[in-house]
Amino acid sequence: MVEIGKTTTGTVYKYILINANLRWDYWKSREDIKRMIRIVERLSIYNDGYDISDTEFNEIASEKVIPRAILDKFRMVTWYPYDFDGSFNERINELEYEKSEVFQESLKNIDEIISEILEDKIQKFRNIK
Repeated sequence: MVEIGKTTTGTVYKYILINANLRWDYWKSREDIKRMIRIVERLSIYNDGYDISDTEFNEIASEKVIPRAILDKFRMVTWYPYDFDGSFNERINELEYEKSEVFQESLKNIDEIISEILEDKIQKFRNIK
């Protein structure tokens, strides 16, 4: 990973991997991944999805190679993270839906919090002008 700065809580890296403990086939992890996707999407930070091998993942995780070196081998995106932001949509199989009320409520909370943060930033920006 490439260090790009420091905060009061630690170091900021350019690439942050979802580690092997955060698994799509475990419902709690899958919900957390969908929440992360929801957050970055709502902040207009768009990402592409690529299916990489375990070997490629391990090379990136062990800092033997930067992610771009592997991703540049792909001709196109293999999946779109925003399809998996927790929304019910036609682009994914219904089996991928998280129907839990608690999960759906957490998405509403994310949307509300991000909306408030962005509105606050807009207001502060307008006051600067």
